[in-house]
Amino acid sequence: MRALSTIAALAGAGLLLWGVPGSGYSVAWPALSTAKRDLRVYDNFGDPQADDDTAPDARWPGWTGAPRAIWKGAAEWGSRKHATGGGDPTQPDGIGSGGANLDPLFLGLASGVGAPNDDVASELNGTNAGVIAFTELPPNDGWRVRFYANPWILDDDSAGPAAGAVDIQGVFTHEYGHCLGLDHSGVAGSTMEAVPPSTLDIRSIELDDIAGVQAIYGAAAAGKPVLRALTLSGGSLTLLGSGFGSAVDLEFLGASTHATPASAGGTLVQLALPAGAQAGDVRLTLGSGPAGGAGVSNAFPLDPAGCPPPSTYGAGKLNSQGCLPSIAFSGSPSASAGAGFQISASNVLNQKLGLLVYSHQPAATAFQGGTLWVGGMIRRTPGQNSGGSSMGSNCTGTLGLDFNVRIASGVDSTLVAGAAVYAQYLYRDPQSSGWGMSDALAFTICP
Repeated sequence: MRALSTIAALAGAGLLLWGVPGSGYSVAWPALSTAKRDLRVYDNFGDPQADDDTAPDARWPGWTGAPRAIWKGAAEWGSRKHATGGGDPTQPDGIGSGGANLDPLFLGLASGVGAPNDDVASELNGTNAGVIAFTELPPNDGWRVRFYANPWILDDDSAGPAAGAVDIQGVFTHEYGHCLGLDHSGVAGSTMEAVPPSTLDIRSIELDDIAGVQAIYGAAAAGKPVLRALTLSGGSLTLLGSGFGSAVDLEFLGASTHATPASAGGTLVQLALPAGAQAGDVRLTLGSGPAGGAGVSNAFPLDPAGCPPPSTYGAGKLNSQGCLPSIAFSGSPSASAGAGFQISASNVLNQKLGLLVYSHQPAATAFQGGTLWVGGMIRRTPGQNSGGSSMGSNCTGTLGLDFNVRIASGVDSTLVAGAAVYAQYLYRDPQSSGWGMSDALAFTICP
């Protein structure tokens, strides 16, 4: 395969800056300002394969085809995993590996290819000696990525390109590294390698790429705001995470808000969904606090017309055996209960009574040496034994229930389609203030 990018124009001079062969990452350009860490797509891709992956995915809401593939390519450089980490069968550990103070925001479609600093990706009807794509980097802040139409077949398939085709997502992952300020790397297997063996392989950034983006933007700051979950119920949007401070600005695709108050120790923001907000990502910025990317959260998917995927938030309590219990889920919450929605907890003390508590309001309340992440009117499910080892005290216990069965039972009339639910497992831990607890799960009940 030929080089993905051999053109990096600075001041229009066509200057080529190359790393030393065999060396690691190479920083060639300054960091993008926080105002320029966004991207749009002009969807003029001519190959049918470039826009035929049309299956919807709630983790990448509202967009399919080439725009979604390019969105995913940029998100791989983000500070943390996007949503629940899914949406790419070729990356089981999820998309979003940068770990830096860098969080791109997908802003949908552009009306044209734009100027060299307009942060737009598009196709160019031409060819250039085996180059698949290139990034334009003018002396002022911004970039433009162009994919050559010929002789390539550009493919958007989430599962990977067809034989002989070029993977749009992988190519843009590489090119966005240039947008962020990285030149080619001499490390074989890195995404920024000049001549990688496969365009599919470079969807996932590697250790050398991560070191490069952190060298430019800094490793993700300890106090950097983190979006971990959201619910949407009756037009009311709840954002859950950490490091929100006292007030935040929010940017949606198509809308924004300013000075929205945060509560519960900077872990909770609740507001009416702003008019004009479209399916895409939401990103949070501190109203005051660290400058630059250290004050900007990861981007998190939002679909105003859909049902948000469940996500975990908060932190569990270290138990008396030194284990941190963890909540998890499988399936989807549904008022029609067509399939199961299993909520479970692992790393629980063995042979102890446990139960799931839930409510329709999140909180962050000190409780029994840990944090109770549910508030308001708290409901309890029937108690159950954690099982596990029959002897001694250890962390082999587990707890679990099918929440869709509870919804369908009618025992709780508040569990209806569109209701937001916040849930957490508690279990007996006599040697640690009486109770142990997991982190929490936020979800909206789907129809």
